[in-house]
Amino acid sequence: MKGNSMKLYSGKLFFLLIIFLNCISYSQWEQISNGMGNLNVNTIIFSGNTIFAGTGVYSGGQGVYASTDNGNNWIQTSLNNRSVNSLLVNGNFIYAGTFQSLPNSGLYLSTNNGVNWSVSSNLGGIMTLAANGNNIFAGIYGFGGIYKSTDNGTTWSQTSLVNRSVIALAANGNYIFASCSSVGPFGEYGIFKSTDNGTTWTLTSIPPHGYDAIAINGNNIYAGDGWPGTANGVFISTDNGTSWTQTSLNNRDINWLEISGNYIFAATNQYGVYVSSDNGQSWTQQNDGLGSLDVSSICILNNYVFAGTGNSVWRRPIGQLTGMQPYSNEAPNQFSLSQNY
Repeated sequence: MKGNSMKLYSGKLFFLLIIFLNCISYSQWEQISNGMGNLNVNTIIFSGNTIFAGTGVYSGGQGVYASTDNGNNWIQTSLNNRSVNSLLVNGNFIYAGTFQSLPNSGLYLSTNNGVNWSVSSNLGGIMTLAANGNNIFAGIYGFGGIYKSTDNGTTWSQTSLVNRSVIALAANGNYIFASCSSVGPFGEYGIFKSTDNGTTWTLTSIPPHGYDAIAINGNNIYAGDGWPGTANGVFISTDNGTSWTQTSLNNRDINWLEISGNYIFAATNQYGVYVSSDNGQSWTQQNDGLGSLDVSSICILNNYVFAGTGNSVWRRPIGQLTGMQPYSNEAPNQFSLSQNY
């Protein structure tokens, strides 16, 4: 009897060990690059149940890829020879901002879910796009400022925010926020605010750095500092940009901020994804499987979090990104079980 009991006990331990190992195996990010390969992914968005990924580097790219099965398979769209830095969905319109020098750069538009694309504008060096109702805003790199369209991208006019390099835009109701990354000979840089649909702009009180990410959740405005060498993390404003406070995630380069319900997701250089459920008071690092990849963008669809990196797209169930130990800036941890149509 004793021998049988020991065998039964050993069998239970083995069974529990298998369950534990399976949990470890699946509780991490997985690369989903079938049909895309290991391309650099700058931005991810979705329209309906289709996910779009903008790929490339400044010197060239493979354009926009699309997936209709939660990223399991990707197909290159007809916009296939551009470096796409920004994507925007506004109603039935999908916009893709490219970076290369003319004649290859410009803003492209699709009205049939990415099947066909047409040139919306020859604006060069588009870094960021945002929509506020029927108004579309394009932020231009290299002192190009901000351009605006009121007719779904048919015509464009330059706003009064000129002679600045614009790298992030966000709009909500009466407020539009723009991050300008370069000083040059033109003075202020940081985050500007407009309350009249881009007619006039005022500089907010946030410390003067280059903020690669802006996200809005109700009355809270979040800004992520991605300026090389500063690593000031995430700032929050609770009064529409009048005043700003640095959150506890204060020593990371931030590339992207995404909001889903009460959760804020921050994409970083080398340290993966951080998550906060308390307006940035505390953060949890969720890096398992990503290693030291730079995460450039985040998209949330069908209970998955998708991360664009320098090594294709990675995916993880959103339920796995909650309930872990809070992030501490005194002793940051990097969790990894392995080593960017």
